[in-house]
Amino acid sequence: MPAKKTRRSTGKLFRKPSPPGRVSKFPCPNPDAPLTLNEIVDRMQFDSDFAQFISRLLCASYTDDNAKACLASYYKPTTDELTGLCIPKRYHKLIMACTVPDQDLLIAVPARYFSQPGS
Repeated sequence: MPAKKTRRSTGKLFRKPSPPGRVSKFPCPNPDAPLTLNEIVDRMQFDSDFAQFISRLLCASYTDDNAKACLASYYKPTTDELTGLCIPKRYHKLIMACTVPDQDLLIAVPARYFSQPGS
């Protein structure tokens, strides 16, 4: 004689739906002041989740205006930092006004590097 099958509890059928898409622990826009180049690289070095978040934003920022705005809320290099990288002052305004901000590329390598496990 086959074993009697029991019904599942109906409590499990009515779960709270999970929100669509990926939920990040980093809000957009950033509620705090944007980080300078040195600050954002330092934070990425010690927080791989943050580095991965910034890396994903960088990739998305070229085609997604929301990602671009979110990235801008987290990162703003200073003119002193740009000068320290030997970027002439005449290019600072141009760099900061580009549709695809070139200064974001300054953090692309550390974002990718520090988001990798074991870095």
